[in-house]
Amino acid sequence: MTNEEEKGGKSNHASTFLDVISGKIGKIGAVVVVLATLVGGFATFMDGVRKIKSSFTELFGGGTKSSNPALCVEAKLLYPPEVSLADWKKMPLSLTGENNCKERVIAFIYFKAPPSLLVLSSPFRPGCNGLKEDDCWENLALEPGPVNLELTRPSLRPLKNPLGEPVPIRINWTLYGKDLNIIGPPGTAEITVHD
Repeated sequence: MTNEEEKGGKSNHASTFLDVISGKIGKIGAVVVVLATLVGGFATFMDGVRKIKSSFTELFGGGTKSSNPALCVEAKLLYPPEVSLADWKKMPLSLTGENNCKERVIAFIYFKAPPSLLVLSSPFRPGCNGLKEDDCWENLALEPGPVNLELTRPSLRPLKNPLGEPVPIRINWTLYGKDLNIIGPPGTAEITVHD
């Protein structure tokens, strides 16, 4: 073998060694890029899952506190379907339920009766007599958690004595959020009053 052939052989061998090393480095780099892409894609996917779960929790309760009052307050009135005039002030009358909101919700409760048969006098402001004004009727703060609040009843004055026919008294309530916007459908109950 000549010197030139030996040099050519060494040169060929060095070139092959560099090709092998650079090929391995290229493959390692490609694997690192693929892994980084997979990790980034997985992180983006998990962020999307968290957002969807958060939306579901707000919409359907999920046992956590919600920021949407229309979806997180359950309120109902406990009352007897009928009562005598004599038992009106003693009857059980309460607003119960659950406030799963993050904040306090206000319940505005007012009473209404046929004005030709009964006069309702608000205990909160004399002279209202059945008007639907905010300061005439009761405003209750529903703090987060279980709700069980006794309602204040208006005074009843029959316009006929004896009353004769049973008289329906309608109790309405509306729930307000922190910005004093009405949330959810209003609630209504009716109690029949008799002699």
